[in-house]
Amino acid sequence: MLYFTCSSFKNWPEDWQANSSFLLSDTEHLRLKNIRNPNRRMQFLAGRLLAKTLIAERFGCHPSDLEVDPKNPTVANFSGTPIVNLSISHTADYLAVSIGKIPVGIDCERDHPKRDWLAIAQNYFSSYEVSWLQSLPKALLKQEFIKSWTIKEALAKCSGDPLGKLLKVSSLVGQVENWPEPYSEYRCWSGQPEEDIYLSLVVRPRPNFTSKEVIGTYRNSFKGPATREIRLKAS
Repeated sequence: MLYFTCSSFKNWPEDWQANSSFLLSDTEHLRLKNIRNPNRRMQFLAGRLLAKTLIAERFGCHPSDLEVDPKNPTVANFSGTPIVNLSISHTADYLAVSIGKIPVGIDCERDHPKRDWLAIAQNYFSSYEVSWLQSLPKALLKQEFIKSWTIKEALAKCSGDPLGKLLKVSSLVGQVENWPEPYSEYRCWSGQPEEDIYLSLVVRPRPNFTSKEVIGTYRNSFKGPATREIRLKAS
């Protein structure tokens, strides 16, 4: 089982925050209260609501009965019992959530036209990867950098390894089919669900799982039905 869905909370009903907080557990309410930045509060709340909606749909339960494990935020619990692996990502108002019976990691990143992507790569990526990016046309450099970054963020979430370590791994770029150990068993899919949004999904699948494409959904509200498909291609 592997599902993912995306949404933008800027398009949700104006009263979505006031009318949805009852879906949070006491622990989640406490964490929300401790987030002082208003934008981060909205991201936290919206991510939990979208995740709980997706899980409730798939497992036939009520969202208020679900809680993201405070000690292990990659697992969702139903009445205290772990039921599914989980990953949540956000970039500004855009959200992405993935769930699966296998370990999952998802990451989204919004394009910033004025950002110096190469300078960021020089600060975090290996010299080999920086050289590879420098060899690309400017538009393709941006695309490949953001793709590489989101893949590594998603792999960090899926594997539990530090992002700083994975940013230096250069074999994840350039359409390399087989990742180096200890990541050879992981699989990744990437795409652009919106013109300015890049998205990557990483899983550690069971043997013989070789899908070249995974299909998720976009929904206009966390409570609404899916309105269109999102297709990610194997990377």
